[in-house]
Amino acid sequence: MIGHNLRQLTFLTKIFMSAANQAPYAETLSVTSLTAHDATVATGQMWLLLIACGVLEVAGAAGIAATLSGSDRKPGYFAFDPLGFGKDPKQMERMELSEIKNGRLAMLAFSGIVTQDALFEHAKNFPYL
Repeated sequence: MIGHNLRQLTFLTKIFMSAANQAPYAETLSVTSLTAHDATVATGQMWLLLIACGVLEVAGAAGIAATLSGSDRKPGYFAFDPLGFGKDPKQMERMELSEIKNGRLAMLAFSGIVTQDALFEHAKNFPYL
């Protein structure tokens, strides 16, 4: 089971990396993972991300207010489950734990990419080889 999942992950990673290398205007980009933030701020593109995050924060204000007023609402729970994954409490608990672990792993992966880009000159444009 683990081997099968690892093969799937490897396959999807190859597809993703191939797509990343063929991104529009990829040949004109001169930024690395480390300098991408400063480049998007300088060109003004970071405003779009700021506005999108702001809209999501405003949308979650009711949930934050409910949590602060002492309701039994769990942090991050917005009662949005159109496919019914949360019907079984045991499965829901497992999925919540999986989400937390996935977020932590993503943060570690990103910090590894930026650290490698900062420390090693030969890794220019990593992971966009």
